[in-house]
Amino acid sequence: FFHSYLRFEVTEEISATLELYEAAAVDQPPITKIVIPLTLEPGQRFVDLNQPTPGSKVCGPVLVQGYSNTFEANVAVEIVSRSGAGLAFTNTLGGNFGVYRQFSTYLDPGLSTPTAALVGAYEVSPRDGMLVDHVRVPVSLYPAGSSACR
Repeated sequence: FFHSYLRFEVTEEISATLELYEAAAVDQPPITKIVIPLTLEPGQRFVDLNQPTPGSKVCGPVLVQGYSNTFEANVAVEIVSRSGAGLAFTNTLGGNFGVYRQFSTYLDPGLSTPTAALVGAYEVSPRDGMLVDHVRVPVSLYPAGSSACR
């Protein structure tokens, strides 16, 4: 899985496009290309997800930790299946007013079988309800006590 942070600063709202592609060689055309339209906002706040790490095997409740600077310190935390179905959700508190603070919470998807999932954290824009700085990492979830995590 590809995992990286790309930080930027803009002084006015602008439309942009993020393009990700896989190439076989420098002089060859892309094999796979994904184009994602974005709206970049000035003063955009940040959510950084530190735990779990991409590709982790997680048994039982999932510890989700990171740092944030969001409106009213609110951070939404979720676990979704790779198809997008919601498995668990909660809100927690981090930092605000330009101060980064750690957030930490547990989510229990209550699974009985192994499941490929995405653990995410984000802010909901108070202006239009859109998701801001939606960070997601792929993980493999297992029921509590599974031998996969020993």
